[in-house]
Formats: sequence, structure tokens, C-alpha cells
Amino acid sequence: MRKSPTALFAAICLCAAGLLTTGCETDTAARPITITPSDAIVRHGQRLTLTASGDFYFTWTIENQELGLLSPRTGRSVEYLSLYEGTNWAYQTITVEGIIIGSSGSDSSNTTPYKVTAESLIRQVK
Repeated sequence: MRKSPTALFAAICLCAAGLLTTGCETDTAARPITITPSDAIVRHGQRLTLTASGDFYFTWTIENQELGLLSPRTGRSVEYLSLYEGTNWAYQTITVEGIIIGSSGSDSSNTTPYKVTAESLIRQVK
């Protein structure tokens, strides 16, 4: 049985339309970030510079502001100042969040920010 040229043309158009609408597959592998140093020991009054890796907009948080100060709170690098005056060890966790903002244009479907975090453990002694 022979197919009509119209049926063959319709089949080719459907295949082409399917190829055009599926697009390319992309690998959505996680983009990790790290903090250097990932852990450190500091004494009262000592300053420590922490640096994050990756192509992100970085925001930093500190677990306990009574133990130390963090400045600035955005950017690739921050400085931690230990305020701890106790006699035993104290532990401070500093977290960095890296964000890549999705496209906000009206013709794009990628509007969800991509977020990742990393932590650095600071051990403090007087």
C-alpha cells in the first residue's frame, strides 16, 4: 500500500515540530561553593578573612553575634572578628549562601534563583 504525499508531508512536519519543541537537554549539576578556610581557631580580638568560591552573589550569616562580628555581609570575602572572652572553647558557624538570579525577562522561563550554601566552623579560645 502506497502512502499519499500529503500523509508523508504531514509526518515529516510532525517530526520536525517535535524536534523544535523539545530543545536541548542540559545538565543541571550542582555548582558547589566552598569557604576558605573551612575551619579555623581564633583568639579574642583576632581577625580572620573568609573567602567563598564560585560565580555567585554571596550573602553571609553568623550563628552567634555575641561571639564575633562579621563585616561586610555580602561579597566574595568577609572579615570575622572574635569577641569571645570565655575560658573554654566556643564554636561559631559562619554560613555563606550563593545565589544566581534567574533571568527576569518576559520571554524567559528561568526565573527561579539557584541557591547553594557552605559553612565554616570557627573554634574560639581566650
